[in-house]
Amino acid sequence: MPALKDEMVFLADGMIPIDPAIGLRERAQNFINARQWSTSSIFYGDQPEPDSATPRWSATFGLGLDHVAKSKADWFADVAAIVEFLQPVARETHCEFILEFRLSSRQWYSETLAHITDEPDAKVNLAQLREMLQHLTQQKRSWWRRLTRQ
Repeated sequence: MPALKDEMVFLADGMIPIDPAIGLRERAQNFINARQWSTSSIFYGDQPEPDSATPRWSATFGLGLDHVAKSKADWFADVAAIVEFLQPVARETHCEFILEFRLSSRQWYSETLAHITDEPDAKVNLAQLREMLQHLTQQKRSWWRRLTRQ
């Protein structure tokens, strides 16, 4: 997975049963290139999972969030766009994506925020997702700095 320069990161991570080279990788890159993001810290990555009993690939979107606390831009529109892009992908590939908040310096630390499933009528509660991300990114004190000290 490419490293983001940001400490706070929104990740959408899933395991798909179809080789991303068959179309998802190109769709994801076109999606990223076609959008004006509020940050330059955005990526898509995928890789095969060799230890799986059946062929599977991990697919991940990452969005840096360090700019959120001081941004006047609609940063959450970026998060919502990723969610809206992945909802049909989850249905098409019959998989699930986990939406998480992470600290890039501490890969073991993550907060699961929501799931994108392949259920036909399933929707992510965007208002709740926004509220959780605002809480995690706009603390008066950097609560996560205690985690990053060694």
